[in-house]
Amino acid sequence: MAYAQGNKYRVTVVSDNTPQTGSIAKIFSAGESGSTVNIFDDIKFGIHSPEGDGIVSSSFTLLTDNFTLPCGSYLEGPIAGFSLNAAGSVLVYFND
Repeated sequence: MAYAQGNKYRVTVVSDNTPQTGSIAKIFSAGESGSTVNIFDDIKFGIHSPEGDGIVSSSFTLLTDNFTLPCGSYLEGPIAGFSLNAAGSVLVYFND
């Protein structure tokens, strides 16, 4: 469990293209050795709901074009899910 600015997060390292879902506050682009960016296949911006498909439809925006996030950068949520394009390395801050 990590605390940042008074908020409580569950922080997980993601280093493959397995789709991730949940109530995500932010993503930190750490990168693999020698890389300068992480490439995402898709990002689902919105509020996560534990029921149904996990997304509150009125707050949902899907980016399906490859999205590049430079290493050392944060992507702020709310994010309901994402998948990396290929092996990379990001820290995912899940709301708990």
